[in-house]
Amino acid sequence: MAAGGWVYIISHPRMGRAVKIGGTARTPERRVAELSTAALPEPFRLHHAAHTRDWRGLETALHHRLAPRRMPNSEWFAVSPRRARKELERLRGRTAPARFLPVREWLARVVLRPVSLAVLLLGALVTLTTRAGVAAIVLTW
Repeated sequence: MAAGGWVYIISHPRMGRAVKIGGTARTPERRVAELSTAALPEPFRLHHAAHTRDWRGLETALHHRLAPRRMPNSEWFAVSPRRARKELERLRGRTAPARFLPVREWLARVVLRPVSLAVLLLGALVTLTTRAGVAAIVLTW
């Protein structure tokens, strides 16, 4: 079996302007064929499919991204196929999976690192100006 799987976006004529966002380790065409054998006269339509190693993670991330438009207890979302594809491509474009940072790590990355850089630059400025002959620097906060 090939590594990875697919995240797919499908629709059905009887569902109006809604899409189903799912994932499968098989091919998306095979999954659509399985769904189309249900008691519905029209077949499902495959709009887009993306192959990825972490298809479960990508599918979950896409479900979270579109959660406000989710239909109750289903993988159906009240969005256009175009919008679903756009969000899928946005998530795929990331170099690492999305995750929330713990507060300490966020403080270290977002707050302390820029402050440390500012202090380092200020120290270099003070060193350069005192060597240039300017003795006093007044800092106000």
